[in-house]
Amino acid sequence: MIFIIKNNLLRLIRHDDIRFLKLLEIIQYASLASLLSLGISHIINKYTPELDKTKGKSIILLEILLQLILLIIIAYYIKKFVEIFPFIGTGLSSKYVPSKKNEANIGVEFGLAYIFVASQIKLNEKITYLVSN
Repeated sequence: MIFIIKNNLLRLIRHDDIRFLKLLEIIQYASLASLLSLGISHIINKYTPELDKTKGKSIILLEILLQLILLIIIAYYIKKFVEIFPFIGTGLSSKYVPSKKNEANIGVEFGLAYIFVASQIKLNEKITYLVSN
């Protein structure tokens, strides 16, 4: 048991070429996804309806669901688009296999999630309104 914990701890703190390339791949795809989602998210937020408290809660909930569906579809296509670009570190190490453990997905998901949560102001207002009332 101690041996397994020691080996896992050593793997966790290891800093080699493969670890560096994994982090670089995550950063590359997170950056690309963030830039794309920032621009698209601004447009979505601009054209979605403001919170109108005179509307029924079911209508507000429907607006939330439609906006979430739109964000899901856009996230799907951003991921597809970003993955067109090969990893810039390909070829730096013969031992590294790009996205062997879904590093590209981790980067894209992180880039999309943070930007979408932070930039969808109208969506956040509607959700907060429904939760607090």
